[in-house]
Amino acid sequence: MPRHPNPSPPAGEGGAAAERSGRAGIRTCVACREEAGKADLIRLVRRPDGGVEADPSGRSPGRGAYVHASADCIAKARKRKALERALGASIGPEVWSEMLPAPHQEPLT
Repeated sequence: MPRHPNPSPPAGEGGAAAERSGRAGIRTCVACREEAGKADLIRLVRRPDGGVEADPSGRSPGRGAYVHASADCIAKARKRKALERALGASIGPEVWSEMLPAPHQEPLT
């Protein structure tokens, strides 16, 4: 049987079609371990200098970790130190306060 120099993988096992599958934007929350779309999660990134910051664009260089934008998941991640473990760096209080959703304010009448 002749061997082809560069055989393409069978359908469903990689190649260009696998890159276009619907799972490209799915990430896992480090607090609750549930999968969600990137738009529903907050990305934190450990910069090359070792600092940690929120990454709203999702494109900053460095090691990233994701957490749901809910107060429950943020509190759970903080209590369990899940983000510190995932990023391998400590997270300052200013980063935690930046992630918390703003409290709902009633309009002044």
